[in-house]
Amino acid sequence: MECSGCGAELENDAIVCAKCGNTVRQAVADDAPSYGFAVLSFFLPLIGAILVLMWNETSPKKAMSCAKGIAICSILGTAFALVFLSANASMLRMLYRF
Repeated sequence: MECSGCGAELENDAIVCAKCGNTVRQAVADDAPSYGFAVLSFFLPLIGAILVLMWNETSPKKAMSCAKGIAICSILGTAFALVFLSANASMLRMLYRF
């Protein structure tokens, strides 16, 4: 890899040119899966969706944790809604038989 400022040869993992001090690329932030953000996204899916959109490019593992929290929330929410609706439908049928 070559420095865009001075043309010096750089190592592949260089962040700053040793010769001229030019920034070659941004340092990658710690990107690791986070159960905390998954739980946050489970209870507050709108916040999780915003975090997914913000971190999709810069921190894909954290974004995926948020997406998993949203997915679990959606699946469980749908399951509970179906159970609740079917239970209410059964009760309504029982009530209106008389």
